[in-house]
Amino acid sequence: MVDSPYAVSTQEQAWYYYGITSDGDQPKLLYHTSSKDDPWVPLMGRHANMPTKSTCLAYGTQLSRV
Repeated sequence: MVDSPYAVSTQEQAWYYYGITSDGDQPKLLYHTSSKDDPWVPLMGRHANMPTKSTCLAYGTQLSRV
């Protein structure tokens, strides 16, 4: 097993994109290149709130031109 600085925990892999799809079939995070600037903070306790992410259209942005 290779220990990479960009490796993700099982919790982060399953919950990073939580809520991005309405049917709960979100992708799993495989690699986290910005882990030094944006580290994953494990959720703990019985009242831990999992952050929900969402998608939006890219019309009218620089991304839509790509």
